[in-house]
Amino acid sequence: MVRIVLTELGMVMGEQHTGNPGMICLKEPRALQMQPEVGADGQPTGQNTYKFLMLLGNPKGLEVGRDRLNYDVTDENLLRAYKECVTGLTLVGNSGGMGTIIRAH
Repeated sequence: MVRIVLTELGMVMGEQHTGNPGMICLKEPRALQMQPEVGADGQPTGQNTYKFLMLLGNPKGLEVGRDRLNYDVTDENLLRAYKECVTGLTLVGNSGGMGTIIRAH
């Protein structure tokens, strides 16, 4: 399950895993920046651009207190962008009945 946690750093996204029972433990954490896309007319398009930043030192995990605002990520575009950032693979499309096709960067 991929979660977003609001920390002192801002929004951090990562895959939740078991660890310290009093903490939210995230694997492969990334700082998340979201910006609304703007059309040629200067008006918001209703879509967002996601930018993931590695944390200083590129930690493999991050633990934060359970008192932090946190929630499951359900937006498929955001999940895909996070997975592409962490794995270095890009989702290309669906191959009919053959499963998902991926392309390495």
